[in-house]
Amino acid sequence: MVLANIGDVFTITCTAIGVPTPEVVWRLNWGHLPSKCTVTSVGGVGTLTCPDIQVLIFAISVLCVMH
Repeated sequence: MVLANIGDVFTITCTAIGVPTPEVVWRLNWGHLPSKCTVTSVGGVGTLTCPDIQVLIFAISVLCVMH
């Protein structure tokens, strides 16, 4: 569980190991992330950053999925 306050920048990372190196993608309850969020996937490490979070957005599951 990650706790954050309203207005915070929410950043989380996920590491995937495999051959070939997996791409990390992020889902919000198996749907799309808010457009204000940015994602990167470099060398099997994925980072999700969402500025100005609100309670209703992140009171649910955020998933890291390897492709």
